[in-house]
Amino acid sequence: MTDRRIKELYKNEMVGSAPNKEALWSRIESGLEERSGDIAEAERSLAAEKRRFITLKKCLAFAAVCAVMAIIVPAAVKNTDISKADTANIAAEDSYYADEYAAAENKAEEACDDAEETVLAADVILDYNDLSFPESVNSGISCSGEPNGGEYFSEEDILVQTEGFIDAVVSNVYAGEDCIYYELSAVGVYGGIEESGTITVASRSKYPMLENREYLIPVRTVDGELETVFDGVPQIEFTEDGGMVYYNGWRSLDGEASVSLIYPKNGVDDFFYDRMKFSYKKDVSELIEKWNNTNSRL
Repeated sequence: MTDRRIKELYKNEMVGSAPNKEALWSRIESGLEERSGDIAEAERSLAAEKRRFITLKKCLAFAAVCAVMAIIVPAAVKNTDISKADTANIAAEDSYYADEYAAAENKAEEACDDAEETVLAADVILDYNDLSFPESVNSGISCSGEPNGGEYFSEEDILVQTEGFIDAVVSNVYAGEDCIYYELSAVGVYGGIEESGTITVASRSKYPMLENREYLIPVRTVDGELETVFDGVPQIEFTEDGGMVYYNGWRSLDGEASVSLIYPKNGVDDFFYDRMKFSYKKDVSELIEKWNNTNSRL
């Protein structure tokens, strides 16, 4: 018997034992539709879950194709005219393609797992009021002074003027002559700032910090007292579950874990309510590194 005849016999056996392709694809598409429905439901409950957001359609489709290929396994060749050597050659060839299919399927599954851990849905927009914060109190105190830092936000200019950063919880708020004083319980400080006891910082911002909330505040010394460097936007704020709210002008805080955020308006002139960001990671290391590098050049 010729090699050509052997291959024809083998091919016929494979075709005869292969599953119904139309029925198989129907089941796969049905499974993908159910999975798509699960993903849509997950996106609708985004504000509650907060951590893991990803659309896996492409990964799942690729994995499904690999699965279809992998299950088309030829039946054993029963023709008695095929020699043992021919059978061995066919088995070796079959084993090669089976390994290729398995490798492709594993690659698809690994890609999905990696994406699920690191990628957030690009169109996610959160609401500030849905974030996790401790109970807080708005003092209702206002001030008459001009906001510190001028009108235009520039990360580079702010870092040049910053003497240090204070990561702290607001413990008390009271009014000054033309400012608001915040008494802070330090969680940590960056720069030559004394962190023992209560730290008092003056601000002239119309976006108040709230008692019992944690913030990262760039400060400088003016006339013997610490004051905020820039009051034109809300200060960087931390959530209870390790997240971070910040103005999008803080380029050093942007990363893969950041999404857009709708922030409450404090007045008709608020321009930044849709320019705020939320990061699921409380990571300020790049900002602090940039500040250190900026000051080392001065």
